[in-house]
Amino acid sequence: MMGKKHLLSETINACRLSGFIRFLRGLLIDDIRIIAYHRICDIDNLNDRELVSATSEVFEKQILYIKKHFNAITFEQLIEHLNNNTKIPDNSIIITFDDGFADNYHNAFPILAKHKVPATFFISSGYIGTKKTFWFNEISRRIKSNPGLT
Repeated sequence: MMGKKHLLSETINACRLSGFIRFLRGLLIDDIRIIAYHRICDIDNLNDRELVSATSEVFEKQILYIKKHFNAITFEQLIEHLNNNTKIPDNSIIITFDDGFADNYHNAFPILAKHKVPATFFISSGYIGTKKTFWFNEISRRIKSNPGLT
């Protein structure tokens, strides 16, 4: 089943409207985009599939698209432009990852390194070296393991 975001994306791509939409947005808005990912992995055996932003294959396609159409910058570069009152490059984008799942390192990082695209990883350091899981993953796991609740 196709979600609304995916359907809209497919429609825009099929009609070849993405370039036109970017052009219009550039005329109307002077800003920087920040894209947030959570997990880059296959969804087969996950409790909370909603956290999967993309598979590795789809993520690499997205990075190639970003590399072709945007200027990926870091927060450090953004702060430098703001402090020096210099123009932020057109079509700037900052790529971020929330929570610091291991798949960010194993799946996303090699793709980013391969294509030389910077990203910022926000790591929940209290979970490193423990068997603890995020509370939202635990709730999802418990609901899905109880057939009466799904």
